[in-house]
Amino acid sequence: MKLCRTLSGFVLLTTASVVHAAGGGPAYPACKDKAAMVRAADLSEEADTAAAYEIFRRGVKTKDCQLIPAGQLVIETTPPLSRVIQVHRRGNPDPYWIIGQ
Repeated sequence: MKLCRTLSGFVLLTTASVVHAAGGGPAYPACKDKAAMVRAADLSEEADTAAAYEIFRRGVKTKDCQLIPAGQLVIETTPPLSRVIQVHRRGNPDPYWIIGQ
C-alpha cells in the first residue's frame, strides 16, 4: 500500500490533469509486466523509492504502465499471499498488475 500511495503521489504531481479528469479520486499504479511490479515492491520495501519511481516512470513513458482510477479497477483472481494482484480496467480486457495491500 505504501508504494501505491507513493507512486500515486508522484504521478499526481506530474500528470495532475489526467487524475483530475478521472474524477480526482484514488488511482492505482498498474503495469502490464508482473515482474516490474514485483521489482517495484521489492525496491519500496528496501526503502529505495527513487528506484521504484523509475520503474513506473519508464513504464508510463513506454505505455506499459498507467494509473487506473479505483472506480474503474476490476480485480481478477489472485493466488493467496501474492504480492501483486492482476486487474483490468472496466471495459478493457488487457491485464495489468498492482501491488497488493
